[in-house]
Amino acid sequence: MRRTPELQQWLACQLNEQARRIIAEYDPEVLARASRYLYLKETKSSYEIERDQPDQRRMLRFIEALQGAHRLTEVSKELLVSVQQTVLDERYAEEDYRDDQSYVGETAAAGREIIHHIGAKPEDMSALMAGLVACHQRMRESAVDPVIQAAVIAFGFVYVHPFDDGNGRVHRFLIHQTLASAGYTPEGLIFPVSAAMLAALREYDDALESVSRPRLPLIPYTLHLDGALEVHSDTVDLYRYWDATTVCTYLYRTIERTINEDLVAELNYLVGYDQAKRRAQGVVDMPDRKLDLFIRLTMENGGRLSHNKRKRLFEELTDEEVSNLEEAVREAMRTELEPNGPDSAPEPG
Repeated sequence: MRRTPELQQWLACQLNEQARRIIAEYDPEVLARASRYLYLKETKSSYEIERDQPDQRRMLRFIEALQGAHRLTEVSKELLVSVQQTVLDERYAEEDYRDDQSYVGETAAAGREIIHHIGAKPEDMSALMAGLVACHQRMRESAVDPVIQAAVIAFGFVYVHPFDDGNGRVHRFLIHQTLASAGYTPEGLIFPVSAAMLAALREYDDALESVSRPRLPLIPYTLHLDGALEVHSDTVDLYRYWDATTVCTYLYRTIERTINEDLVAELNYLVGYDQAKRRAQGVVDMPDRKLDLFIRLTMENGGRLSHNKRKRLFEELTDEEVSNLEEAVREAMRTELEPNGPDSAPEPG
């Protein structure tokens, strides 16, 4: 990692302290609700990047793993295997690092495969992963900034590609584990980096390819008709020594975005939502679940309850009550209803 002027500026920013100053302005109960939503958002986004739709059980397992990441101070083979087993369907979970050659590609046409990344050779796996674990330990014992640590370990992991499947999700878990265990992330919160990556997927791909793309011409290989890839030279040093400058600056930008956009937006949404409920209850003291439904449907329709929804779900309300309730929602949620506001309202709880 080279200390470029840009990276020096990021190091001086102290994003973790920015996050702490932001959350200090909010009620602890609002923070707790925001945290629950952000853990869910992060989990969904990490799977969506891989175009995977997990069942509820796998989602909950991954959320629990993220919530416990701050307690996992050591990275080990056992931890990595355990996380890979957590994020995958049990039928495809692995007990060890892979023993075959992996690659990431896409089919351009029948019989034509475009290779984007080639993982380390299986015979190099043990040495490379032992080196990654040792690197993590050395950085933990040093003064290296946690964001630098997270970028080096998480991106180093995904370049080696030690599993046949699940590498991307484990890679993003390692970002959270490194930041949380170092105390960089405020206790009880998560920076939803996967959501930011998903929102700017081309930028994420560019960061990944900043190392993969220049490496590919240095790896002589044959892609056989059955889809198996064979590497013809010694490539271990390509994975052992690599320039992490680009991915470090990328991760800083991503974390800054999650703090000043995603985190702030969610906290402000919840503050506005609570205000909308209080104002609406001053108009009609209806049950909580029905009031939540009214606010959600009104938000989804640009600040007005649709005629069909009003007739089917709120026929007991007078025209004046509906109009006053809509106004209460619009006043409290004005920012979210603006054209440049959030694309969609998250669940309030």
